[in-house]
Amino acid sequence: MYTKLRTVINLPLTVLLVLATLLPMLAAVSAPRAAKAQGDDLEICKELRDASGLDASLADTEFVFTIDEMPGMSWSLFPGECTAPIDVPGDSATVREQYQPGVIVADITALGGSQGNTNRLISRNMNPDPDANTLGVARVAVVEGETTLVTFTDAVLGYIQICKEASDTNDPLGYLTNNDFRFRINGRDDTYSLGIGECTDLIPVPYGQVTVRELPDTGTMLTDVEAEAIQTGDNMLVSWSASGRWAIINVVAGDETNETVVTFYNAPMPTGVLKVCKTVSGAYQSLLPFYFTVRQNGNVLPDTNGAAPGNLTVRAGRCVIYNGGMRFLMNTRLSVSEELPYLGFYVNDISTNPAGALLSENLGSMYSDAVALVAISANVTTVTFNDVGGFGALKICKLNGGGVPSGTAFRFLITNEYGTWVRNIRVGYCNLLRANLDNDPELEIVRFPLGTPTMVDEATNGYSVTNITYSPWGASPPAPYGGIISTDLGAGTANVRIGRGINVLRFTNSGGE
Repeated sequence: MYTKLRTVINLPLTVLLVLATLLPMLAAVSAPRAAKAQGDDLEICKELRDASGLDASLADTEFVFTIDEMPGMSWSLFPGECTAPIDVPGDSATVREQYQPGVIVADITALGGSQGNTNRLISRNMNPDPDANTLGVARVAVVEGETTLVTFTDAVLGYIQICKEASDTNDPLGYLTNNDFRFRINGRDDTYSLGIGECTDLIPVPYGQVTVRELPDTGTMLTDVEAEAIQTGDNMLVSWSASGRWAIINVVAGDETNETVVTFYNAPMPTGVLKVCKTVSGAYQSLLPFYFTVRQNGNVLPDTNGAAPGNLTVRAGRCVIYNGGMRFLMNTRLSVSEELPYLGFYVNDISTNPAGALLSENLGSMYSDAVALVAISANVTTVTFNDVGGFGALKICKLNGGGVPSGTAFRFLITNEYGTWVRNIRVGYCNLLRANLDNDPELEIVRFPLGTPTMVDEATNGYSVTNITYSPWGASPPAPYGGIISTDLGAGTANVRIGRGINVLRFTNSGGE
């Protein structure tokens, strides 16, 4: 050891100086990299939006960047350049581009991942702030073992101002005057709210074509757009869409004295009323009331004329305008349902005027309402429900005139031109003739055309039939056409004619023969 040390001491001074310089560097190279808690490399790149247009005037401009997490350091780039990888601390970094007069950040992206296409952008602000010496700011994620590439794309600066005006002040529902209209500029991150007669402050944007969008709004429609350069008065409107609520504007380059003003004109959406009509085909009594329920978005609308059930009563052969002319916005969807009609009636047709207002229909059944989904048009939208009248059902009841044990069942044979049915009915009970033997309320009731003669034959089981009576039930006004044609108490038979509604036939038996 001593010899080696002595040898080193006896080396020429120049060699010693070289060794003193190189040894720390070699040690730094050979030493393992200190492990970081999180974070890794970041590269900053500078691009121009349009290198062949007016933006090309920025090609020789030097742009300066800083990173908040690395105070005291900065990086300078010309368009088309990127920094070398920057070893940043932590798992995120805030990158700032220093302010440049006449320049605006048109876009900021941050990409990473194994394929270089994973979004690492956490947030961004592309609004120039000369007071903070900032052109744009991006907060990005950095991941251990990866390089996050942050690209600032710049353009020549222009200014736009958005204004809102009314093209029609007739606003019965207040959607125009009591509203804040919201706007977005494509490629920018801010939202601007305006009332009628208001304008935004001057908004910095890249010069050239800019798309301004009015966000969807209830109760109004876009009717016109104007755009002009404030200094020259030139028309700067490229195109616009009423249905899409957007406009493409040519924004001139320049400072705040040379803005481009775009004005969106809105009017109230047309409104209309709902008229419900009721017609009935076949035998019926005019002015018979039918009941309807009007819903919007599944919610039952207010009762208008004391309808029960439902919230609207319409008599046969008549029409009623809902809620005395309550106005709905055009294209409002309303569900109109006819409550379960009187037995003997069913809905066979639903129509609207205009015809295109009918979006869908369900004619219903004995157990479900008929429903029409309609879209309100301007002025009056009429929906007509047509019922077919002239049907009835048969209900047989077994009464005890005395001497018949409780629970005794009697067999009935029902016959007409439409079929034959056999039912067993216990004393003290009734049976409404349905499609099968079960007296299940969910099963289809057998319906017969008005006036159908029907023979009912009871097997008396040794008990005398002392009375057979008929009455309508559930029909208002009383069912026409129904009644007894003939009876034979000895044979226990009755020949009845089916009327509208439920035809109730009562057989009374007593003691033994």
